[in-house]
Amino acid sequence: RERSQITLRELVTREPLRQGLAELVGYLQLGHTDALSADGFSTVVDDTLEDAVTWQARDAQGLAVTREAKLPRVLFVR
Repeated sequence: RERSQITLRELVTREPLRQGLAELVGYLQLGHTDALSADGFSTVVDDTLEDAVTWQARDAQGLAVTREAKLPRVLFVR
């Protein structure tokens, strides 16, 4: 069986974050362990590469703003 993989940045590009930073933290928590998840995937963190993940949010005045987090590359492998 061929293994498939996707980076966190690619995943967020395909399926934009709806809950902003809280959702991003959720994805990072999925990658917290090296063990296989119940869904049969594992994660690899490559701290030699950096990815920028962006999402849309609202500022204190309710105006749309783009937020960005730079983090080590997170790779989901199934």
